[in-house]
Amino acid sequence: KKNKGFFFSILEKTTKKTTPSLFLLFLPPPKQTPPKKNKNRNIIYSKLQAIADSGATVVLSRLAIGDLATQFFADRDVFCAGRVPADDMGRVVAATGAAVQSTVSDLEAGGVAPCLGRCGLFEEKQVGAERFNVFTGCAAAKSATLVLRGGSDAFVDEAERSLHDAVMIVRRAIKNAAVVAGGGAIDMELSR
Repeated sequence: KKNKGFFFSILEKTTKKTTPSLFLLFLPPPKQTPPKKNKNRNIIYSKLQAIADSGATVVLSRLAIGDLATQFFADRDVFCAGRVPADDMGRVVAATGAAVQSTVSDLEAGGVAPCLGRCGLFEEKQVGAERFNVFTGCAAAKSATLVLRGGSDAFVDEAERSLHDAVMIVRRAIKNAAVVAGGGAIDMELSR
């Protein structure tokens, strides 16, 4: 899936026990549902509608997103992803300017809510057996992601160490303008 000009919301569950969760399992059809469950379902739908009305086109959550919410968002062409690791969530927040939301009451309807992050292009890419959500064109981005692949874990680990060494060498060269060549270059120059 590939789209341009995304706004998205990042959700996080509150610790209050009184707040109903947005992420419930599939509920039976309304004819078989007792009145109390209908009321709970209406609460969930109103919260999901508040997210959709905020202008979000991508919704990320650290918790699982249930079938009800997934179908609701799919019907409105909103991408949603659950079980996003906290460190990934932090990088997305930093790059896009989004604010983590623990409740939908802060979202504004009829426009783009100020808590929504922005990116130029959002893509869901599959690389090998893994699927990646790629955010590009983020105004506040100060980093890049590299995907390392290899035939074995040992190969990938060695490539990661080599890449880390290279990045640290460039970092050191940028911080310190004076650079001394290594590998016996000083001895070679002195022997002349």
